[in-house]
Amino acid sequence: MFRIPSGRKALERRRPRRPEASAGDRLTHLRCGAGRRGRRRSMVPALLVLLLPGAFAASAAAAAPPAQTEQTIEAIRIEGNDLIAEDAWLAHLTLEVGEPVDRDRIRSEFRQLWQTGFADDLRVELRPAPNGGAEVVFVVSERPKVVTVEFLGSEELDEDDILEKLEEEGQTIAVGAPYDADRVVQARDLIEEMLVDKGRTEGAVTSEITESDSGMRVVFNIRDEQQIRIRRVRFEGIEALDDWVLRWAMKKTRESHPLGALLGGSTYTEEQYAEDIENVRQEYLKRGYLDVSFGPPQFAYEDGHSRFLVFWKREKRWMDITIPVVEGEQYVVGDVSVEGANVFPAELVRGFIPLQTGEVYDESRVTEGLDSLRELYGARGYVQFTGFPTWHRKPEEKIVDVVVNLAEEDQFLVNRIEFRGNSTTKDRVIRREMWLNEQDIMNMELLKASIQRINQLGYFRPIEQPEIVPSPTDETRLDITLDLVEENRNQLTFGAGVSGLEGFFVNASFGTTNFLGRGETANFTVQTGNRTQNYQIAITDPYFMDKPVTLGFDVFKRTLKMREFTRDDLGGRLVFGVPIGRWSRAFLNYGYSVITISEPDPDIVLNLYDLYYNNIYLDPRFYGLSGNFRESKISPTFVYNTVDHPIFPSTGRKLTASLDVAGGRLGGNVHYLKPTLEGVYHMRVIGNTSLGLRAMGSYLHGYGGVDPAAGEPIDIFDVQQTGVPYYNRFFLGGEYQIRGYYIRSVGPRDDSGRLIGGNKMLLFNAEYAIPLAGPLRAILFFDAGNGFAEETSWNFNMLQDLRTSTGVEMRVFIPMLNVPFRLIFAYNPHRDYYHRATAFVFGIGTTF
Repeated sequence: MFRIPSGRKALERRRPRRPEASAGDRLTHLRCGAGRRGRRRSMVPALLVLLLPGAFAASAAAAAPPAQTEQTIEAIRIEGNDLIAEDAWLAHLTLEVGEPVDRDRIRSEFRQLWQTGFADDLRVELRPAPNGGAEVVFVVSERPKVVTVEFLGSEELDEDDILEKLEEEGQTIAVGAPYDADRVVQARDLIEEMLVDKGRTEGAVTSEITESDSGMRVVFNIRDEQQIRIRRVRFEGIEALDDWVLRWAMKKTRESHPLGALLGGSTYTEEQYAEDIENVRQEYLKRGYLDVSFGPPQFAYEDGHSRFLVFWKREKRWMDITIPVVEGEQYVVGDVSVEGANVFPAELVRGFIPLQTGEVYDESRVTEGLDSLRELYGARGYVQFTGFPTWHRKPEEKIVDVVVNLAEEDQFLVNRIEFRGNSTTKDRVIRREMWLNEQDIMNMELLKASIQRINQLGYFRPIEQPEIVPSPTDETRLDITLDLVEENRNQLTFGAGVSGLEGFFVNASFGTTNFLGRGETANFTVQTGNRTQNYQIAITDPYFMDKPVTLGFDVFKRTLKMREFTRDDLGGRLVFGVPIGRWSRAFLNYGYSVITISEPDPDIVLNLYDLYYNNIYLDPRFYGLSGNFRESKISPTFVYNTVDHPIFPSTGRKLTASLDVAGGRLGGNVHYLKPTLEGVYHMRVIGNTSLGLRAMGSYLHGYGGVDPAAGEPIDIFDVQQTGVPYYNRFFLGGEYQIRGYYIRSVGPRDDSGRLIGGNKMLLFNAEYAIPLAGPLRAILFFDAGNGFAEETSWNFNMLQDLRTSTGVEMRVFIPMLNVPFRLIFAYNPHRDYYHRATAFVFGIGTTF
């Protein structure tokens, strides 16, 4: 806390005595200054006290007047300002005309004005006003403005990167702002840090300040010097652990080989080294070496060239780091006890620490146990719980007794939960995802789960850290604030295009997962062209009437004109769902549709080569499958979902199990069962990279005959007799299944090579996501899948017939489209005669 000196002695200590003020001159003032402009500005103003503490008087020698009325402020003015308008100065004051003169309040206002940084010198004076009140006058000596800021001499650092770094650290030197010498020094230090991060540890930055009539010119002269990269990291004196184990523990101080650069860079900084050497210490503590110590690192330098660029060698300076290690003795566990446990029995707490007497001491087990205890205590409102082990060594016996110390602190309650930044999404849409309520006992696990649930919505940028502060009225109650940044979840598109499957088309659509900020999903689509027509309206409310009940509907009409046939779909669907667990929901959908297969459009020219030789798509008329198929089905579905984000997932699992039941008592002329099981798993790997896996299987089983309008069923692999319509058979391919293959081009074929589709399918996907810059990600993928006909039974031999695709995908999020845009290059190693070896595909969305 800053202390403000008062009294005449304090005034005399700070500067020579000012001439005595006459009765009509300045009656009172405060002042602070910074001296010359080149000197760093004081953070605490030197406040000078009131010279004449009494009320205004006509003469210093006059007799003491009778009790005076309280003076009021008649005017507030700024004097001496040339660069900054008076209104800009006054905007920082809360003092108003008409208020009584309050000297403490004026001191506070003076301090507030000084902290703006606009002035080199500042004083405040109380002057007599014409009507017997007082004028508050702030006399300023303005600091000059910055007219130019330049960064010269660096090839390593880009000016935009420097400005971005200064902005992140709050040290921006803006043109037009008052000159601040302290800020120049801070900016210079930050630029030097940037050089070190780039391996320019010998680089230097100087600042050149030039004053002119127009203002201050600030120039940073940057000297890059030679880049220094780590060539080798060695540990001296190690016996118990392998060298590679310790080098792997160093996440940032890595050797300069391609893998090392990918995993964490290859330049040296003291901060990174301190973090890494602590990681190395933890490796020893995992193995019972409690007395391990490290000497100062030793550096050796050598000039040379880049090690891996054969055709273009770039000059580099190499650094070899040698780290002395004294391992000490290995300890085993003796007695383990708990101190400070009051909320829970000590025996219960001891069970969370998986250390056993006689085994080698492992610090990581203690850390994991304390993390579990932190969750346990946090779920009961003890959010300030901390714990740590203390060791009592017995060096002669190489035994360590461990005491786990707990500091439980107070139990907290939830006072207020507020949301900040949701300009579109209504408050109730967010609050209904909170499993922690106001006035509940504070539960950190429920708070984390609530934040994860809000992130799953995809309406906002991922919430990283809530703001939790004690309530002003009760320190045992907490106010929780979630800062939200809205994401655009609306897709409004107008366009035209050409597709090999759909021909020329024009479309307009609107889709959103947060309709009018109410959390509803809505899709409206109109598409027409020479081969396709698509009209759809779909609306789903996940909290109908603000209850945890999902209700929705979908109506559609589609026409697709192929070279071989024309398909018309007309139907609708009803959706009903309820939650059955914290992360799971159950749905029951009912759909009815009429699918009509008819003759092809005569205006579409047949390509006989594709029709009879490539056989990419099934021709249902070849099997006589023309007419109307009326499909009436229900689909019970179970979904368990802990995936953290719908577009850019990095952690979590999703399990979906569904059963389509068509026909029978539901009506229609299609009768089948189709169970489907899908599992998705996401995990973080290194840094911000993540691995995603999907496995999916489905089976199609008919239990009745299909009666097309033509009449008699046709015996093609018992399709008609089993009741399985051709359009529900499994044809795989496309960017949502097997990326390197055409859509619906993978599946079983007849003896003539014609696609017939399968009644069972398997699909596997693996993705390794590497964030590159902003919304851009590189995806390394491997896909495998196929459909299987009736004669193939479920067995491991099916895996030998999977069609595979692998490659790289560049995925970037486009805000205007509100979906990821994808460029996919794929190689198909296990393919058949009908498929291409490589593919370059454009797409949108995600595979899973």
